[in-house]
Amino acid sequence: MTWADGEGYLRELAGICSMAAVLVYAYKLMVPCRYPDRLAAIALAMGFLASGGALWGGLAFGAIPAWALFVWPLLGVFWLLETEFGTRILGLIAGALGCLAEVFFPWGVTVQGLGAVWRELTQAGALMMGAFQVFALATWLLAILYRALPAVANRKTARFFTVNSLIVADLAYRLNGWALPFALVAVVAAIAGLIAGEVQPIVLVLLIVSGVAGSVYAIVSRHKGRPAWLLMGAGALFACYGALGLVRF
Repeated sequence: MTWADGEGYLRELAGICSMAAVLVYAYKLMVPCRYPDRLAAIALAMGFLASGGALWGGLAFGAIPAWALFVWPLLGVFWLLETEFGTRILGLIAGALGCLAEVFFPWGVTVQGLGAVWRELTQAGALMMGAFQVFALATWLLAILYRALPAVANRKTARFFTVNSLIVADLAYRLNGWALPFALVAVVAAIAGLIAGEVQPIVLVLLIVSGVAGSVYAIVSRHKGRPAWLLMGAGALFACYGALGLVRF
């Protein structure tokens, strides 16, 4: 079996696990109970391991799958936040984004040098940035669920918090904050790549727009979220992915 076969297997496994988590959480929203949390946790843990295997395996073979570089940090930070907040519903967002990654990042698209080191660093920084920034934007869907579904509004977390707009704002603020260092790396790499002729000017412009939007969000949205800034940043970032040849629209 070649590495391409192994990557394909891991990609399918991560996608199936993400879809399973979404279906389990959807069931729980309709029929609130405790036991589906364990099934969803198992699915997301397997997805994390599968995407991590694809990421580190790709690193060893010199061609990191774009989807794995997006999904692995996304599911990893989900576990970090779930340990602290214990929302037991944030996995719905993580699973949904894992499914979307399967759609947007085609199989076979990799981050590899091919003699263009700055382009590779730009791609890697943009993907890591997107894992956190897009997650921050998608987290605001919990605020919609909180208003629309009593099953979410009445759910108590492991630490006796309620999933409410303040907690959603705090989650999104932290996720966006983690995206900013990678935004800086991507912008610096893009500047160097532009000078070296490896990166197009539009890539640098879109990265700057996304980074500025995330920075403004970090300044004005500590307690009262303004997700429009995240929407602007995520839109510019996905346009940047298109310019870098990482996504399929």
